[in-house]
Amino acid sequence: MVGLLVLTTCGSGLAGPQFEVIEIEVEGTSLEVWLADEGVERRQGLSEIEALPSGIDGMLFVLPAPTTSSFNMRDVFFALDIWWFDSEMTLIGKTLLQPCSGSQCTSYGSPGEIGWALETPAGAQEFETGARLSIVDNG
Repeated sequence: MVGLLVLTTCGSGLAGPQFEVIEIEVEGTSLEVWLADEGVERRQGLSEIEALPSGIDGMLFVLPAPTTSSFNMRDVFFALDIWWFDSEMTLIGKTLLQPCSGSQCTSYGSPGEIGWALETPAGAQEFETGARLSIVDNG
């Protein structure tokens, strides 16, 4: 049975600096990203953040189990690319997400089951389907 996880960006009182920062690589491109691996962090996403601060390239969402997923852009102020990675950390697709300030925001669904989603500012990165995501161990 395929589950559906809907991630929204409704305000929860979190501020960006409270997110853990990790280093990841996508096919050799190193990125510093905020980590959203808890429910409250995934719901917050990048809502109510006017722009990413210097040194932060995006946000990595870690899902608790492989599932189809849906994101929306309510209260997100800038366009994003979302990179959909399966449970094996292989890129299976990309979607351009448009900002939304109203209550009727578009829901953007994954192209299949995912385990990871990476949001980056629109046009900032370019990866090919099949690219591999890895977490850099700095410890």
